Amino acid sequence: MKKLFIIALSLFYSAALLAQSRAVGIVTQVKGEAKILEPGAKTARAVEPADLITEGTRITVATGGAVSYLFCPESVAAEASAGADVTFGAKIVTWNKGTQGAKRNVPYCRIPVMDAPQSASGARAATSEHLGGTGVRGGESSIVLLAPVRSHEQYKKTCLLWYPVTDANSYSVQLKSDDGKVILDGTSSGPRFLIPENIHLEPNTLYRWRVTALHDEEVLGDASTWFQTLTIENQTKLETTLAAIGTDVNSNDGRFRDLTSASAESLEGLYSTHGHDERESFDPTRQLIIASLYEELDMPIRAAAEYLPLRPFYKSNSWIKTKTQALNLKKSK
Repeated sequence: MKKLFIIALSLFYSAALLAQSRAVGIVTQVKGEAKILEPGAKTARAVEPADLITEGTRITVATGGAVSYLFCPESVAAEASAGADVTFGAKIVTWNKGTQGAKRNVPYCRIPVMDAPQSASGARAATSEHLGGTGVRGGESSIVLLAPVRSHEQYKKTCLLWYPVTDANSYSVQLKSDDGKVILDGTSSGPRFLIPENIHLEPNTLYRWRVTALHDEEVLGDASTWFQTLTIENQTKLETTLAAIGTDVNSNDGRFRDLTSASAESLEGLYSTHGHDERESFDPTRQLIIASLYEELDMPIRAAAEYLPLRPFYKSNSWIKTKTQALNLKKSK
């Protein structure tokens, strides 16, 4: 009994030590055989893609193997190649054996948060809060708003998304300022609406939007919600970071808009194999930077859309599923 107590106590302190260790990086790709020894652990285990790297973590790479990683204290992406033995500290990586390969500076580096997302006000938000469906006329709405919902969105070329409604052949879209002033009344034939360039949204400002689903002149349902535009600082951060890695918001809008175009399957099922056809050219490091940037800026659906292509690569790590769970709902019928 005493022995069991000592073992349990030892496991408790080991877990506590690991929990207290600050994450400094993340494994983005693994080729061949490699081992990771985490703080507080007595034995090493196989490295898996998307493993968090904490202070004191040691990685050893076998012959023929390679481990790619992001190391945020130095804002670099690099590779530990065959025969490498490295220890990750709070500020630097110590090479016990081997040399750093494929090193490049990255414009943005953030360790993905592993707990529930927070709203713009800082309060912890439930997943359903990012999916809209409020302000309904005549009972439960058949519309589920997708994005932006009670979160942030860019104030340039803002795109509104919702799930399609059966039998709807048009949608009425209204945008209001927080004081109730109507900024635009528009229509859309599909479940998305790009705010025209002549409508200038202000930074760091709250807006309310409503969608009404119509079949000819018959109202099938409506829903409304709000979003807040990014500050000038965060809008600039978004644009410059994406430009630095060779993309922009518009280039990434395709996957974002596609979230409304599937049939009634869950989006998890829709994207479960996304990325398989282009594994050789797909860059998980770049994708992780984009997804975590959207997440930090409180743009949860855009973030989830960018995490989706990582699932085939990071499926052995359960945290990637939590990043896309906001999309794991069936479409409205």
